[in-house]
Amino acid sequence: MKNKTITFAILIATLLTSCSAEVVSTPVVSTVSAEATLPASIENTSPPNIILVIADDVGIDSSPCYEIGAEKPNMPNLEALCKSGVVFDNVWATPACSSTRAAILSGQYGLHNGVLAAGERLEDTESIFDILSKNVPVPYENAVIGKWHVGGKQPDPNHPAIFGVNHYAGFLSSGLKDYYEWEITEDGVRSQVNGYATTVFTDKALEWVEAQDSPWFLWLAYNAPHVPNHIPPDGMYTQQGLTGTPRDMRQNTRSYYFAALEALDFEMGRLLNSLSPEVRPNTVVIFIGDNGSHDTVSQGYDPEKTKFTVYEGGIHVPMVIAGDGVTQMGTREDALINITDLFATIAEMAGVAEVFQPDSVSFMDALTNSNFAGREYAYSEFRFDDGSTTWTVRNLQYKLIVYSDGRRELYDLSVDLFESNDLLAGGIAEEMAAVISEFENYRKGLQP
Repeated sequence: MKNKTITFAILIATLLTSCSAEVVSTPVVSTVSAEATLPASIENTSPPNIILVIADDVGIDSSPCYEIGAEKPNMPNLEALCKSGVVFDNVWATPACSSTRAAILSGQYGLHNGVLAAGERLEDTESIFDILSKNVPVPYENAVIGKWHVGGKQPDPNHPAIFGVNHYAGFLSSGLKDYYEWEITEDGVRSQVNGYATTVFTDKALEWVEAQDSPWFLWLAYNAPHVPNHIPPDGMYTQQGLTGTPRDMRQNTRSYYFAALEALDFEMGRLLNSLSPEVRPNTVVIFIGDNGSHDTVSQGYDPEKTKFTVYEGGIHVPMVIAGDGVTQMGTREDALINITDLFATIAEMAGVAEVFQPDSVSFMDALTNSNFAGREYAYSEFRFDDGSTTWTVRNLQYKLIVYSDGRRELYDLSVDLFESNDLLAGGIAEEMAAVISEFENYRKGLQP
């Protein structure tokens, strides 16, 4: 699809650039704005380092660089990525954290990898970590820092190692009960931590990156801004008047949610600014949300059409890519992207000649080509707590939702972004029958 140039009316924080003035070891505090862009992409002979940053429960309505949502958190480091890279406008994840993570790990839709809901276990399959360790010209070191959540209800502490993860440090479940006192699992060993989780994860990532002397892939899955959104340390957020009391957290949910996002941005900036002048130009950064925003903080969408649903509020997520190899700097891409496509794209970034995974289509060309075509259809699915399921397919205009009880809904996303007008509510017109048939045939073709 044709890229559209981004313009900003605000100054952007320094990110991934070698400073001509004083070099600082900490990121720009979120209360300060400054002009910065990524350096122009240069030709590197060595494979790029790859950082995948996953924000928990963040739809496009909660992300800077997207129009939906009247209120936005202050995230200067993410906005710098937007200015220096490609912002993707049509990325579909799944409605829940586990199913999205399993899709990225395996490059497979849930009906193929078996994970269609939160808390389900991903069984042994070839992972992106396996691909990067053996199918590339130069084997990659890898680490997963942060949330795992594809090990089932009672996860094995060594579950990440099954998928070729060289180093793991984080938590295996859906979330933390307390951002300051929690249990970490590090390469199978559990211990207690007293420290703000977003900062601890960044510290772990910094420690690991600094020890690498070969190409590396860092999967950095922050818990933020997943509940409970306890107040971050001072200096990491700009939200005003937060007291931290349970009552205040209930009454000002979005402010606490934004504070957690701002702290994530602060720590992401600290990580990226720590990269040496030699490493920065050879690093690509991918930022994504794992599913839509929760109904208590979402904006624009019907609260019943947010996280845990296949409506746009549940699966339409932000994605920004900047750094090595990205020449379409400061552009927007409206081609259809599935979260599974990260599998093939990351593999291609690392030099893999070909990936045999039908559910994953590389969008690497979108980083350099303004005429990238993209996939014809995007797909997502979900399993509800009662065992019933739903799936959805879209093209550039229409979107079909089908439930396991036979209900169907059809929307024209070109004019109805919030899915308020079901085209099937008054019966099926002849032209709509053809669209439904097209989408249902696509879904049939995916059946195992």
